[in-house]
Amino acid sequence: MKKILIFVILVSLLLSPSLVKADTEKAAAYLKQQPPNDWITMALAAAGENNLPYEHLKTLSDISATDYEKRILAITSLGFDPKNFFGQDFVQRLLVQYKNNQIGNENLLNDDFWGILALASASEDSNSETIQNSKKFILSHQNQDGGFGYAIKTNSDTNDTAAAIMALLEAGLTKYSYQIKQGIKYLKKSQNSDAGFPFQQSNFSDGASTAWVISALYKSEENLLNWQKQGKTPLDFLKSLQQEDGSFVWQATDSKGSSFVTSYAVIALAGKSYPIKKINQKETEKDKKEEKKEMDKKKKEKKTEKSIRKFPDKKTTKYYFKKITKKQKDSDSDGLPDEKERFYKTNPKKWDTDGDGFSDGIEVAKGYDPLSPAPCSIKKFSKNSKIFAYGKPRLSPKKQEQCYARYLKKKLKKYSRYRIKANNKNWFKMIKAFIYGNYSVFDIVKAIKFGGKTVHPVLPKSTWRKSVDYQIYTKNSLTFF
Repeated sequence: MKKILIFVILVSLLLSPSLVKADTEKAAAYLKQQPPNDWITMALAAAGENNLPYEHLKTLSDISATDYEKRILAITSLGFDPKNFFGQDFVQRLLVQYKNNQIGNENLLNDDFWGILALASASEDSNSETIQNSKKFILSHQNQDGGFGYAIKTNSDTNDTAAAIMALLEAGLTKYSYQIKQGIKYLKKSQNSDAGFPFQQSNFSDGASTAWVISALYKSEENLLNWQKQGKTPLDFLKSLQQEDGSFVWQATDSKGSSFVTSYAVIALAGKSYPIKKINQKETEKDKKEEKKEMDKKKKEKKTEKSIRKFPDKKTTKYYFKKITKKQKDSDSDGLPDEKERFYKTNPKKWDTDGDGFSDGIEVAKGYDPLSPAPCSIKKFSKNSKIFAYGKPRLSPKKQEQCYARYLKKKLKKYSRYRIKANNKNWFKMIKAFIYGNYSVFDIVKAIKFGGKTVHPVLPKSTWRKSVDYQIYTKNSLTFF
């Protein structure tokens, strides 16, 4: 029992995700410092990193089949649709290269391996003519030792055999298929005594080959414990190549890590195979429909906003609010009875309290704030929240804040001669003053002009602060210090 317990502990340590994760995090940190490319993008996505850059994926200078295939796999790893990536259809560009029942160059096999994997990541039907004929083309060039080379009539190597196995599994073969078993046998014979894999049999083990083989073994549901050599698994060998900076070297004798080898290693350490992620076309279509609904909603809101401009004069306002009874007094004929004017704190003797060109009655009827020239909804404060600013709770929903903030930013741009910037450190103070303190735009401009960075137009800042005018101003007006 004691021996069994020790064995179980050793196995649990060997397969512990925390150990693998620690190595992956260190390697991912290294990759983030490198110029981004397709492999690095896939690796960081496999490691679970978020908010990854994708600008480098928008343009593609080379146009070979493998270039499109790498790009598609990188795009899908981030969850984007390669059929509509910033107006570009990379899948169609790859399909154009399908000819004579195979993808890309007729003498190469690697563009067929990665072509199937790329199309699979874009959720292309595995029974499609392109995928099935490419599968047949690959199988027709499997070498007698069970492995595959990068081209037809070339010797087998572990890298391309691993890629072929992953592609054939995506094309419909299973781990029990004869061709897959033959490929696995070739990899088994190629493994070195250090548990790693060389590019070709009898060569030294290297990180790239080992990483690709591990990914193929994951995909074919092989148990890495069955691939031990001298008590070590291929994963152990791969981890032994990691450097202090998180990178992985190609071979143990190398002194410097490689971003490409590190990318392959991260994918293997993360327990991933190719493709890293598949796009669900149904979800993509659903997202497009939701996006269209959102766009339609915004257009409708814009039309609603414009609609109040159909009633700018008093005559039309009276007609629009003809339902007001004779008993209700409307001193300024703005369509809002005097008793409601008191409720909304508007001026019952002023047709347009906030001076934005629209009567108080029309603004209230359309749901806009009659006290603010900004085309925003009537302020509704949260009943349950604590005091937020100027003795008032926060607006609910917060979209109202965004509306007032946009208006304030637009107005402040007119005062560029004072070098007012809406993104300066006092921006949130300005918003609070405008929304919750009921300060006008002009009040805020004065506060910035005299109390902000530009201070008094003549006196230096230090002198202005010591002056009597400054003390009077700060006592009776808004400042942002």
